Amino acid sequence: MPSTDTDYRQLKEKVEILTGERGGKNDAAMRRKDFDLIVRRLDATERGLTDTEKALAAVVVPGITIGAIAAPPDAATFNALVDQVKALREAVEEIRRALA
Repeated sequence: MPSTDTDYRQLKEKVEILTGERGGKNDAAMRRKDFDLIVRRLDATERGLTDTEKALAAVVVPGITIGAIAAPPDAATFNALVDQVKALREAVEEIRRALA
């Protein structure tokens, strides 16, 4: 309990600073439990990002091996194109699962 008027004013000033009523509102104090909760959420988010980054790094996106063709493709060329589209679709699905 403040014993003098000066002690009261000093205590009042400290409380106003902590609540953000004096100085900048961005400098207001925060309860330790709220801060700890934010830190835990940031840690969990960072771990989640790391897991996502690892999953994305494991995705193999195949290169395109068939170039432009000047005539209708024969069966072998067509089947090769279908296989490439299938491989690309599987890579996109792996990316989607990694981001989910």
